[in-house]
Amino acid sequence: MERIVIALGGNALQEKGDDGSYESQLKRATEAFRSLLPVIEENEVVITHGNGPQVGSLLIQAQAAASKIRPFDMHTAVACHRA
Repeated sequence: MERIVIALGGNALQEKGDDGSYESQLKRATEAFRSLLPVIEENEVVITHGNGPQVGSLLIQAQAAASKIRPFDMHTAVACHRA
């Protein structure tokens, strides 16, 4: 058994043509984990996520609502997404 770190980037959860919804990202995550299952079962695995496109979407949404609520800064959006 080995300790393995897998970086699953934010773009891994979205393919061209996906709508970026929770459901489509969950589908992509499920596909990724199914393909990684043999590695996960045989090793000590840490999976990390880049979340770039997801945080970008949060920032766009926050900016669109800026007249009603104060938008987040980048570091706040990243922290919120990782929570």
